Amino acid sequence: MNQIFKLFIPMLSSNLIVVLSGLIDIAYVGHFSNDHVAALSVTLSLYTVVYVIGMGILQGVMLKLSEAYGCHDIPRIRQIFIQGVWLMLCSALVSIALLYLFRDLPKLFGASEHVVSITKNCIWALVFILPAHLLMRLFTALSQVTENAYKVLLSDSLFFILKIILSYLLIYGVALFSIPPLGAIGALLATIIVRWFMLAVYYLFFLEKRYIFIEHPEQSVEDSRQSLCMILKIGIPTAIMALMDVVAFCSVAILILPFGSVVSAAHQIVASTGGFMFIFPSSIASAYSILVSRTMGSGNMKEADKIARQSIWVIMAVSGSLSLCLWLERGLIVTFYSDDLAVQILAASLLLIVCMSHFLDGLMTLLTSLLRCWDVSILPMLIFLVVVLCFGLGGGWWMAYKGLHWGSHSISAMGIYGFWSMAAISYLVACVLSAFCFRFRKQLRGF
Repeated sequence: MNQIFKLFIPMLSSNLIVVLSGLIDIAYVGHFSNDHVAALSVTLSLYTVVYVIGMGILQGVMLKLSEAYGCHDIPRIRQIFIQGVWLMLCSALVSIALLYLFRDLPKLFGASEHVVSITKNCIWALVFILPAHLLMRLFTALSQVTENAYKVLLSDSLFFILKIILSYLLIYGVALFSIPPLGAIGALLATIIVRWFMLAVYYLFFLEKRYIFIEHPEQSVEDSRQSLCMILKIGIPTAIMALMDVVAFCSVAILILPFGSVVSAAHQIVASTGGFMFIFPSSIASAYSILVSRTMGSGNMKEADKIARQSIWVIMAVSGSLSLCLWLERGLIVTFYSDDLAVQILAASLLLIVCMSHFLDGLMTLLTSLLRCWDVSILPMLIFLVVVLCFGLGGGWWMAYKGLHWGSHSISAMGIYGFWSMAAISYLVACVLSAFCFRFRKQLRGF
């Protein structure tokens, strides 16, 4: 368990800081201008959509780095790391192209010209944030894999301190230095400056260069091609799953708009709460996948199986405990978000379904991460796309607006409950199928 904590805590800190930085920027800008809040909210949502592409690819890099470290193959670690650098830059280019396509999205949904103008400027800022952020995650991944995770925690803490100070100064301006108030643009400009500064600091003082700058690092073209294929075989399905997951949740927010502002507000409360809680099981899943891959790389397959089985009990205990706490404190949570009684009642009633979804989602995330350790990545992606996206989202829309009629039995249209109920059911089905794949993971290797 000590090894897991050394991996889990830095991963949790990295994920929490991404979320908290966005929340603090929204809080700062909230006292500046409503238009700037709207523009920054849209920008951060778009950033989340495109950022997960690179993070999906990074999962493949991390697992292969872990295997190489487990067998102490330093030339292979260098090869995978260099390939990771190019893959992160390519992912950033793909994400930037998507941002360009999304640049007029606020206008399509009826935003004011002022909000559209601010959002376009913010999107341009993301072009400079993405490469630094993805490269930083690659650098920290090497530290985590090589058992130097404390460096990640230290750099994340420094980033967060610098970010909240610089964001405040640039959002509100500093008359003493003739810096004008920049609002939402100032928040993102602060992110650009601190991201690139910390990237340089990490490279100079924290990065494990002994695994990169080595003598006789030559690898054959065939080895390089095979390594890249193995990374992409894991990374691309993972990126697709992550992208579709984000798109699905964004789609629900749009599909429920006809139900009115109360429903939208309640949905936003439970979705935000569930998203924040998901940071914990996702960090645990990443930590265990690194440890399992490292153990497999050392050739100790029996120990890898033992760690994988242990992780299932751990994730069930953590996700179950978080779900129970969420349910018990539902009243406090909904009143924190809203003063509207109607919104509070609806959000509190939805939280029971969200608790069940969170437990199942955490378990499915772990099983999917473990399957990648055995090079089983395509099947989990297909399970997710068919069950969660088609059955969950599509079935959710049907139950929300149409209901179910079968002979003498019928269920009337369920509204927002239809979406969340079908999400919980789809996660349950996906968990069962993923558990079946995990049971036969050795026979399914390569799928």
